[in-house]
Amino acid sequence: MDVRVQLETAAPPSAERRYCIFLLVLLSSGREPVDMDLNHLQAFSMVVESGSISEAVRRLFVSQPSISTKISELEKHFQIKLLERTNKGIKPTRQGLFLYHEGKKMLSMAKNLERGLERASDNISEELSIGASETIGNYLLPCRIIQFRELNPHCKIYFIIDDSSQIVLKISNNTLDIGFVEGPLPSEITEQISREGLAFEKIAEDELVLVASKSIKVFNHTVGCDVLKTMPLILLNRDKDIRISVEDTLSKNDMHIDELNVVMETDRINSVISAIIAGKGFSLLPKIVLLKDNIKQLSFKELTFKYEYFLIYNPANLSRNMIRIFVNLFRENGIEGLCWNLVTTG
Repeated sequence: MDVRVQLETAAPPSAERRYCIFLLVLLSSGREPVDMDLNHLQAFSMVVESGSISEAVRRLFVSQPSISTKISELEKHFQIKLLERTNKGIKPTRQGLFLYHEGKKMLSMAKNLERGLERASDNISEELSIGASETIGNYLLPCRIIQFRELNPHCKIYFIIDDSSQIVLKISNNTLDIGFVEGPLPSEITEQISREGLAFEKIAEDELVLVASKSIKVFNHTVGCDVLKTMPLILLNRDKDIRISVEDTLSKNDMHIDELNVVMETDRINSVISAIIAGKGFSLLPKIVLLKDNIKQLSFKELTFKYEYFLIYNPANLSRNMIRIFVNLFRENGIEGLCWNLVTTG
């Protein structure tokens, strides 16, 4: 039967069923047939989120020809251009952006369907997908995840680390169940959280501190802004949460990042720490990194770089047992159970 006839004659479908019918309509619209599955939508979505095919290849662990072929097949079937190249990378066209948002809903439905069937099977288990920004993901959260897994051995946990903006995006489209982000967060992210109706709870406070190798014998006195401007600094790239916070604090105190002596920028906090341990410079990093050997805090006056950590989730998903238990673990215990030592004891 023609799917479109069913749409006109059947009772009003539920939201989830409407999206399933939407996909069926697209794939049975009389265009040239292509053997497509959810992998096509997953490949396309990853290219949109990462902004490049090469990065999508890295994240999905597939070959570049495989992703390129899937996108070409989507464009051939729908007879529209889905992606375009810009000087900032690959961006979706207007039609591509529509397909991305609707496709993410399809992928989320498929994931929920798989989870539901698994929970209904004799071998009852539940999955929990958690994402965190770099600092909390590398330094604070692993202890809590291990503790939770010990208490709930039947729960399969998938854990990723990404930028705060990507964590929020993946929570909003149900790619992730629970997210942890850090900041202060830019207004566009907090507005998206509010617009999507996501729960957003502060779980801990920290600060960015001036750090150096323990082998550095200078700067035993308190460092001021004048001295800071002369110090060789190793910072994260401009799109990273820590760097955004540094620039925001400087701006609020009538300073600009260009006034600092930045000798290197990188996209990984571990690269910054390695360079500091080697004595190649200094940095502004969350206090938690002092857990690393051979890193020390320098006394710094005049500026305070406040830093916070947040829990984010979709309240509608609290009906799922594992999500509810994990969220309640933070509500009841706060930061206890996190890999949180020097941050709270100073």
